[in-house]
Amino acid sequence: MKSKLTFEWKHLKKHPKIYSGDRAYISFIINGKPLSELLLGGVGNNIGNFGWGINLKYELDEFERLKKGKKSNSENGLFSAYVCAECGDEGCGAVMFRILKTENTIEWKDFVWSDGHFDKNEPDEKIEINPIIFDKGEYNIALSELKLKISEQ
Repeated sequence: MKSKLTFEWKHLKKHPKIYSGDRAYISFIINGKPLSELLLGGVGNNIGNFGWGINLKYELDEFERLKKGKKSNSENGLFSAYVCAECGDEGCGAVMFRILKTENTIEWKDFVWSDGHFDKNEPDEKIEINPIIFDKGEYNIALSELKLKISEQ
């Protein structure tokens, strides 16, 4: 079954012991539910990696990698869905995944908790979730909507 991808603005309120300020971010929505709710174990104190508005060029570069399905800048080549709510750094621990493109589909799979590096002494922790498969045409339309949200900040 193919999934529907949409995006939604979210707002995280300042928390004196965890976050130094309010954060706006864009949440991945899969079939009407936040991706964070579909990941067994949740995402901890992490939030979406788009919509921060601090570095538009970086977000647009990450968007292009996501759209093209090319490897990310991380050492492990995975894409970040959720990053540290305080600093946005994958090094603090991030929810990451691999993208597999076929002629008609886009698949998000192999979700892990990672810091973006390879370390055989501290391997990435697998996250239980079935691969998420999108129709390629609908996926590209959804990503166009994401780019608009990123650019409107």
